[in-house]
Amino acid sequence: DNQTVLLSSLRDITERNRMEEKLRLLKISVDSAYDEVFWMGMDGGIRYVNEAACEKTGYTKEELQKMKISELDPDFDPARWEWSIADLRKNKKQLFQTRHRRKDGGILDVEISTVYVMRGRDEYAFCFVRDITAKKQAEELLRESEEKYRTLVENANEVIAIVQDWRLVFVNKKGADLLGRTVEEITGKYFIDFLWPEDRGMMKERHRDRIAGKQAPESYDFRVNGTGNRPIWVMNSMTDITWKGRPASLNLMTDISGRKEAEDRLRESEEKFWRLIEGAPDAIYIGVDWKFVFLNSAAVRLFGASSAEQLIGTPFMDLIHPGFHDIIRSRVHQLYDEKAPVPVLEEVYVRLDGTEFDAEVSSVPFVFDGRGGSVVFVRDITDRKRAERERRESDEKYRYIMENLQ
Repeated sequence: DNQTVLLSSLRDITERNRMEEKLRLLKISVDSAYDEVFWMGMDGGIRYVNEAACEKTGYTKEELQKMKISELDPDFDPARWEWSIADLRKNKKQLFQTRHRRKDGGILDVEISTVYVMRGRDEYAFCFVRDITAKKQAEELLRESEEKYRTLVENANEVIAIVQDWRLVFVNKKGADLLGRTVEEITGKYFIDFLWPEDRGMMKERHRDRIAGKQAPESYDFRVNGTGNRPIWVMNSMTDITWKGRPASLNLMTDISGRKEAEDRLRESEEKFWRLIEGAPDAIYIGVDWKFVFLNSAAVRLFGASSAEQLIGTPFMDLIHPGFHDIIRSRVHQLYDEKAPVPVLEEVYVRLDGTEFDAEVSSVPFVFDGRGGSVVFVRDITDRKRAERERRESDEKYRYIMENLQ
């Protein structure tokens, strides 16, 4: 009908965004996983490794991704590899044990769980690698003679305990010292009795799961009732064994109280820092990549925003008077690139409603969520500047009067 119309098309991308967020979290989880993660091609070339793989092997990520598995596995057998690839293609999963050679020549016993993945025409083996060196060493100790076994175990730097039918049937001297008791006082007692009361329920549930054959974590932290009736944090690695012909669990425990105390102090320090920042009377904001990533309540009020979310993610230069942009760019480069604080500077900021105000600004380098940035302290000096102008005007009037009286 000779009328102009507008045709719009909308697409709901909520699910896509949700999936992208899940993939981002999955990548973070894999990169930061405690166990090693390798992605390999069918030619044995290493395509990807996580941080744990670098820490365990001593190689950098770049070095590993240029290697083939034959360079890492001292027991590599080409014929065995071909059989393994065929088996993986057929069954899609594998679980086996082998050894890895560190960059410094040290040997690690590892347990590898492999999953077959095909993307288009490309085939990959996703390998989850667990260092079982300590586990293999402990099993070897149990296979040796009782006297040699005890000599090695008693000199271990970790607590070694064996639990069978809920009772401690063996504990080394390190474990007795940790609990502030003798080996004789501990042996034969229910292991639950030596745990910190608040952790007993969790440990009972996990032990029942293991007895019932259910999946249970092999490594976890809990507290024991240590010397002086005080809680001591330990990291426990557990594996199923046979003890005197019957099922039992071997537990390797490391005292991590120092680490836990450091984590608590760090958490308390961070909480105090953020409370201090949030409750400060002056405006404080954090900038990363030239954008706001945090503003305290005073900054939100000073800039005329309704909430911090209104400004987070927006360029902080938008609120700085254009006449100061060149010098601010220089200061920000000094903060970001040289990691050096900048001196106090009087600037002019612009509120969201367009009104300008004088400010005294200082800034120091700061790391926020692993990214380099800066903490900026902004003090509104509008009243002070007004008073200074009024005082200058008064002084000038006074001089004028005195000069004309002479």
